[in-house]
Amino acid sequence: MYHFCNSSQTKSRQQRMNGFGQFFRRFGSFVLAILVPVLALFVEGPLQYLGVFYEITRAAASGICIALLIHSWLRQRRHSRSAWELLAWTTVLSVPLLGAVWLGLNVIRSYVYPLYWRDEEIARWALVCRIQHWVEFAGLSMAIVAAVLIGSLALAKLFMWSRVGRIKAGE
Repeated sequence: MYHFCNSSQTKSRQQRMNGFGQFFRRFGSFVLAILVPVLALFVEGPLQYLGVFYEITRAAASGICIALLIHSWLRQRRHSRSAWELLAWTTVLSVPLLGAVWLGLNVIRSYVYPLYWRDEEIARWALVCRIQHWVEFAGLSMAIVAAVLIGSLALAKLFMWSRVGRIKAGE
């Protein structure tokens, strides 16, 4: 038999759970996208000795991470209040996205490694290595842009709140 209770304790618990649910709906895929490569690192050690499963695990982690980050960006696009907030989330999400792309390229690089050192094999392998270097540079650049953008937005909000306090105080 179910008993429905309208006590304030039950309502506050429901509000806390609702807050967690809202948080997880908005940021859950981002948190999972950060946790997937960490979990892959724990699985990577034992699978390294099995050969092919090692690369499949890394490719799967890369693909799952990319899908989760795209989902997270779509969520942030839906919940962002301004274009600046969406720009900040785009730069923040692009850094782990480029890391996942780099991991996928690393898997591709291991499969196109030139066994017989023919010219076409070396050219494919060198192309993947070159793309990986570009992704590294883009990731470092995006991390710097994200840090500057988030810092400037934080300072702007701090300035706005200090101005609001002065206006309310009558200064």
